[in-house]
Amino acid sequence: MKNIIIGTVLFAVALFLGASFGSFIYLKIFGSIESFNMATAVSLGWATGFLSMYYYFKKKWTLYIAIGAIILYSIPLVYAVAPIVSNKISHKDMKALVKKAIDEEDYQSVITYSNQMIDDGNPLGYHLLAKLNAEGFGVEKNFFKALAFYEKACDGGYVNSCALLALKYRNGDGVRKDLYKAEKLYEKACDGGAFDSCNMLASMYKSGTGVKQDIFKAVELERKACDNNSSLACYSLAINYKKGNGVRQDIHKAIELYQKACDNNLGLACTQLGLIYDNGEVVEKNSLKAIMQYEKACSGESIVPDANGCMILGLMHASGSEIVENKFKAKELFGRACDLQLAEGCEEYKILNELGY
Repeated sequence: MKNIIIGTVLFAVALFLGASFGSFIYLKIFGSIESFNMATAVSLGWATGFLSMYYYFKKKWTLYIAIGAIILYSIPLVYAVAPIVSNKISHKDMKALVKKAIDEEDYQSVITYSNQMIDDGNPLGYHLLAKLNAEGFGVEKNFFKALAFYEKACDGGYVNSCALLALKYRNGDGVRKDLYKAEKLYEKACDGGAFDSCNMLASMYKSGTGVKQDIFKAVELERKACDNNSSLACYSLAINYKKGNGVRQDIHKAIELYQKACDNNLGLACTQLGLIYDNGEVVEKNSLKAIMQYEKACSGESIVPDANGCMILGLMHASGSEIVENKFKAKELFGRACDLQLAEGCEEYKILNELGY
């Protein structure tokens, strides 16, 4: 009789505790406890109750009932959690979806994906919303909203937003010019891995803009960025080695850095390499290598083609200097230089056009 009383008490206590815990879990997932949810939640109480009986009486049928009650309790949970899991999209997949939506100019989808990113704690969502508001894509153009979203993205750790904000505060673009704030934002972006920002910060130290002039600090920042494949930083560092600014003058090191920047498709660097080979500076004059560098500087291979590379190559084709004379090719190259906002290119294009080429 004593065993039955103890077993009954254990069963009741375990049932109460199990049912309470089951209800708490359902409340967290479903937000409320309806009659169906309550009935199913109580099944966890039955499970714990029968498990206590199995523990006390060692009767297998109590274990089977407990297992059945656990299964009964778990079924609604599976249906509740499965959609949450299946709708969770990885950052990589989300970026692919965003790129596809942007390519298709489906800006409403971009807004939807951006809000999902924000909900997932990904600051890229704020950055995307900032760009949409800045350009007026899918929403009414609103610079102040864009600025607020850039601030949130930067605060959340998306350093490309910090870099954009730094540029705005440095130039006074839509905001009150604030060089101190620009410096701090560039520093945050640089430290966070936006290495072109290290180069922008270096330019401030180099010129003493908003900070105390420090050429050695500038070189240090350029080296850090160049080591992390910032082509602009490699280009700036190459100029320092060529002129001996903040470092010992070393034309061979300059060539190495120009080459690295050119290999990373910076047109300016390719043009400088071309001039070095063309003029025979320190290295032996090599017109073929020079032409190859000018062609790369002017071509679509470059992130930003260099108008001067197009112009020099155009003059070579126009005069037949070091290359077969071809006025039609020269006109095409002058036209490209003109498109890149080089006035001399426009003038030379006009001359050849009037001559019938």
